[in-house]
Amino acid sequence: MDPLTSFYSVMDPLISFYSVIYPLISFYSVMDPLISFYSVMDPLISFYSVMDPLISFYSVMDPLISFFSVVDSLDDEVVLQCSATVHKEQQKLCLAAEGFGNRLCFLESTSNAKNVPPDLSICTFVLEQSLSVRALQEMLANTEEKAEGKFMMKTAQGGGHRTLLYGHAVLLRHSYSGMYLCCLGTSRSSTDKLAFDVGLQEDTTGEACWWTIHPASKQRSEGEKVRVGDDLILVSVSSERYLVSL
Repeated sequence: MDPLTSFYSVMDPLISFYSVIYPLISFYSVMDPLISFYSVMDPLISFYSVMDPLISFYSVMDPLISFFSVVDSLDDEVVLQCSATVHKEQQKLCLAAEGFGNRLCFLESTSNAKNVPPDLSICTFVLEQSLSVRALQEMLANTEEKAEGKFMMKTAQGGGHRTLLYGHAVLLRHSYSGMYLCCLGTSRSSTDKLAFDVGLQEDTTGEACWWTIHPASKQRSEGEKVRVGDDLILVSVSSERYLVSL
């Protein structure tokens, strides 16, 4: 018997058992205890582990795909939906964006979801950060004296479940593109000087990507928790204007 295998056999009786049954598996088990664990759990994975280490890697990683899905779902994800009258019909619309060739946001209809399923992957935003307006102002004041890279690292530490309160400022990251919902500096509207375009940008520099949340119903007040299904108003921190569809 291979002295190296023998050494590990003494150290781990479970590996020793499989060393007798599958000497070749034993060799790979010694080389990688993680493969050894999966070899014991599933001989079929063990077989592929021996045949192709790359397949083994994906075999071991495959259960982790669902794990990373869970990790992603640990972020608070929101869909911004509004109701509007279009051609005398009430429709439900979601704020959506592609973020690559076209960074401007648009509205995705969800009213006829049974017949025409909406693409919700482009409508989902991650609640990257949530903090009071005062804390936001202090943070922005401090970042003016620091490098942009340090600011990016700081904001990247957001995510995860958090309590969202009315009156707080939020940073929303588009799930599909990884860019941030922002108030663009220019507007395509030539008739309304108060109008502004909403789109995506790659960094979080300045106030353009921050929005304050306010209740649209008198049943909620500033400082209360935002609940799923609440009607709310988003106000741009940089322009102090409402986010509305025109």
